[in-house]
Amino acid sequence: MKRVPILLLLVALCCARQTLGQLLDSRGREFWCAFLPNYHNNRFNPNPALRYGDSLYLFLVAEQPCSGFIEWWDNTGQHNVERFQIADPRIPYVFARSWWGLELMGYNDSGTLSPAEEQTEIPVRQSVHIVVEEGGEITVYALQQGVYTSDASLLLPSDALGTEYLVMSYPSHSIIRDGSLTNSSTPSQFAIIATEDQTTVIIRPSAPTRRNWLQREQVIQLNRGQVYLVQAFMSQSVLRADLTGTEILATKPIAVLAGHQRALIPVELDGQLSSRDMLLEQLPPVTAWGRSALIAPFPDPSTPMAPVGTHRYRVLAAQPNTVLFVNGQQVAVLGRGQFYEGSLTQPLEIRATGPILVAAFFKTTNASSSTSSIGDPFMMLIPPAEQFLPGYRFINAQKYDYDAFSQRYEPVYQDQYATAVIPEGAQLWLDGQPVPSTLFRPIGVSGYLYAWLLTGDGVHEIQARFPDGSPAPLGLYVYGYGPANSYGYVGGMSYRPLDVSPPVVATQQSCFALVGTIYDTASGDSRLRSVEVLSSDNVDISLEALGKPADSVRFQATLIDLWRDGTFQLRARDSSGLEQIWKFDIPGFTLRVEPAALVLQLLVDDQLHCAEFTLRNVGSFPRRIEHLRFLGNLPPQASVTVEPPDSVVLPGESRRVRLCFVAVQKGRYEARLLLADSCLVVDSAAQLLVILGADEEPPTVQRWRDSCGWEEVLVVSDTVLPASGIAAVEVLQEVNCTVTWRLLDSLRGTVQVRVQNPFEDAWYAFRVRDRAGNERVVADTLPGFTVQLRVPQPGVLTVPPSTFGELRCEPVLLVNTGRFPVRIETVPLRRQTAFSVPPGQLPLVIPPGESRELRICFAPLTPQLGQYEDTLQVGTACVALPLVVRSQLVGKDYVGTDRCGVHFRLEQGGAVSFLDPPFPQPAAEELIVRFGVAHGGPLWLELSDIHGRSVVSLLWESVPAGIYHASLSVATLPPGVYWLRLRTGTTSRAQPVLIAR
Repeated sequence: MKRVPILLLLVALCCARQTLGQLLDSRGREFWCAFLPNYHNNRFNPNPALRYGDSLYLFLVAEQPCSGFIEWWDNTGQHNVERFQIADPRIPYVFARSWWGLELMGYNDSGTLSPAEEQTEIPVRQSVHIVVEEGGEITVYALQQGVYTSDASLLLPSDALGTEYLVMSYPSHSIIRDGSLTNSSTPSQFAIIATEDQTTVIIRPSAPTRRNWLQREQVIQLNRGQVYLVQAFMSQSVLRADLTGTEILATKPIAVLAGHQRALIPVELDGQLSSRDMLLEQLPPVTAWGRSALIAPFPDPSTPMAPVGTHRYRVLAAQPNTVLFVNGQQVAVLGRGQFYEGSLTQPLEIRATGPILVAAFFKTTNASSSTSSIGDPFMMLIPPAEQFLPGYRFINAQKYDYDAFSQRYEPVYQDQYATAVIPEGAQLWLDGQPVPSTLFRPIGVSGYLYAWLLTGDGVHEIQARFPDGSPAPLGLYVYGYGPANSYGYVGGMSYRPLDVSPPVVATQQSCFALVGTIYDTASGDSRLRSVEVLSSDNVDISLEALGKPADSVRFQATLIDLWRDGTFQLRARDSSGLEQIWKFDIPGFTLRVEPAALVLQLLVDDQLHCAEFTLRNVGSFPRRIEHLRFLGNLPPQASVTVEPPDSVVLPGESRRVRLCFVAVQKGRYEARLLLADSCLVVDSAAQLLVILGADEEPPTVQRWRDSCGWEEVLVVSDTVLPASGIAAVEVLQEVNCTVTWRLLDSLRGTVQVRVQNPFEDAWYAFRVRDRAGNERVVADTLPGFTVQLRVPQPGVLTVPPSTFGELRCEPVLLVNTGRFPVRIETVPLRRQTAFSVPPGQLPLVIPPGESRELRICFAPLTPQLGQYEDTLQVGTACVALPLVVRSQLVGKDYVGTDRCGVHFRLEQGGAVSFLDPPFPQPAAEELIVRFGVAHGGPLWLELSDIHGRSVVSLLWESVPAGIYHASLSVATLPPGVYWLRLRTGTTSRAQPVLIAR
């Protein structure tokens, strides 16, 4: 959470109001510059024209006539002054000097490593100061021109300088051969220029540097005009040291130039690409950074480029957790000083949630060792659209290199360009002529267009306007291509501080409340547009009415329930759309005591006793115990302890609070616990009642008996307070059972009773006594199944024989020999095929000492003759007496009429299945049939025609086995030939029959 003291915010507000009215842009009246180390290919050429031919340029471009001076200090400390005058703004003033003596010396002097003149990380006065004394403001461009290695930069006026910078650069190009660093290796680099005396500068490098391998924070002191050069460390183990992200802080305004001594881009393609070029840009302070950038791709040079590698771009973040979007897609989340790098092959719209610095990098154009292709690496800063100006006077620089063969100077840059970026609907004028709209192409869905403008050497004027004539924002990028050479810089921009900082808050906490003020008053802030409550829990919030735009808004929050923590969230949004969300917590009184009430009933026993409470912090914040003590009528010799004794209780922690006393005097003692922290005093956080007296109640008994009644468990307790505890259990009686006793603790025990014979009643008695002499006698009976079966033969009941279809019953006498009634619900049979117990007899209740009859009946379901036997269970679900029942099914003479009216007679029992020929033949009225049945069961006699179709059913009856005679009527059947069929469950027989009249 970002919070600042209220006093500092008020100071910032005053300072911001003083600077808001100042418009800062790339035009100014004072500039500072230094020239970074370049690589000079003719450094050691014996021809002076070549050795000193590489040059340093300053181009002063004016919109109105002006005059002033340029002063500089060379490597000998010599102070030099050159006056300038611009009478015709169409003609720039050009300051040109040889590189020797004015350019800073790094640790690679164009092929010589660690030269004696090396100036890395040493304050030196070797800078250039430009001052306009009369006339209008100027724009200044710097160009460092070398054979096959150049770059240029827009210079910032002094009023646009700042005190906070993050470096944009490119990885060092370390070349290792035979295990050593070669003299072609070139580093990432930057330089700092002080504009005032006694400037303290803090440097936090992002990579090892030449004299700071361990990347320690450096604190240096610089005076006006002094320069501090920093180059990345290169070695066999540190090949690609990159100073991008280095943090620079100063107590007074400083200028920072950064880049590379001679870069190969992309450096990852070392070996496939060869030509290299210097990189140079003066960096804007972080306060001038924006949250967006529009990047247009570069036009191809007039000669083919090496087919490998692409142009690159980098995005550097100034704040942690900066979310980066490229063409609407999230690509990274960056921390402060971290960067994202990508390929520049199409127009790009860059947006971020925090301040960013964006740079485009032109790629290496030559492969192998060729220098014939036009173009080479340069670095160009891309300003945010918020910093665009409506027009610029700019220069396409030109420089002439000495040709030793022709002995004349030839122009270096063959292709001169400017890229313009304007909003849709705007119009562009270059040197007074409208630019055709057909040249423009869209940059994604940003609402902006770009155009490549082929220009020529010298000064140009460019303006953007809307159709109504009002100024339109214009982004301008100027660059030129030469053989293995190039330059590029931003044509101009505003450096006003942008609103890149969301609102901040200052708060003050008090007991159960919080007050605060939300501010949006930093330099460049756009003021508050809205403040709203996102969520709240147990908090009452009041917000000051918001005036628009507002510098600040006050708020106050108080707890609704003091016994709980509270929390709430506020969101503040400024007029630029930047927002900040804060979560605030208000601690409540979250100390809880458990139990809230405690009652102790104790014996007067002269012993030490303790009442114990748990004090717990149920909240989310530490609470300090300021006071804790018991008030009221305390028991004798009372003392209070807290364990552990630490007075600060962290969230979720607990303390054990004990009030100990000696039980020496009968009485009723009431006390309450006073608890307090720094905000609240609770005089009754818990209640305690102590009753000291004598045990006057006997122990209590609770019973549990199993479902069969064979076992009983009794719990004896002496828990009625005050309780003295169980002293003894004495068994007084145990009949048909065993009684055992076990003590569970001083106040409880169990008595277990187990029945020995379930067919007899059991009873018991015992006495339980407590330590105070109170006693209780417990007695009970466990009824058994006390029924005896009285039958002539023990365990066997014989039912008289019967014939099939006949029901025979026989009683059995049940005698209850016990003390309790016996109830018999069911009498199950094992087989249940021939014997049964008529259900009307059940349930059967037999009073103690009495008897009852239970009838058992015999009636087989089939006519199978012979002996039958089954077993009955006389008893309950838990215990029963088995009773075997027996009987016999016998045969008898059988005469009957079936359901069709046919008369038939059983001749004798037992037979084989047969069917005799019926008679008389032919028959007219009656047919006599004799047949045998081997097994009892259903029987059918029927007549069918000669085709087997049934004509009439003559006999249908269930009969026992035997030989039968039957008289069948055929009087109603027509004459003819028939078949007489006999069917049983297992056999079928047939005989022919002739009917005639």
